[in-house]
Amino acid sequence: MDAFLSRLEEKIESRLEELISEKNNIPEDAEEHVIFVKEISMEDAKKLVEEFISDKKGEIITALEIAEKLNIPYELAHEIFLQLIKEGKLEELDEF
Repeated sequence: MDAFLSRLEEKIESRLEELISEKNNIPEDAEEHVIFVKEISMEDAKKLVEEFISDKKGEIITALEIAEKLNIPYELAHEIFLQLIKEGKLEELDEF
């Protein structure tokens, strides 16, 4: 399990570096969006995420998508995704 989590963390860090690089290439005149997040407990957020993903069978979804759609902090959405993967409720993709 530790090896699995280590690989997952490496993939996340790699993807984060890619996203930062992409962000740095966004033109300065690009449209900005403000996202408001609500304060919510881990337990309540997990229930919201599980409800949201129940309609998404076979679809690729990301923690960022969940954070934006449910207005919850990204860090919380990410932690919930890791939990759901460990619980077998989500599948990890090699690449997307």
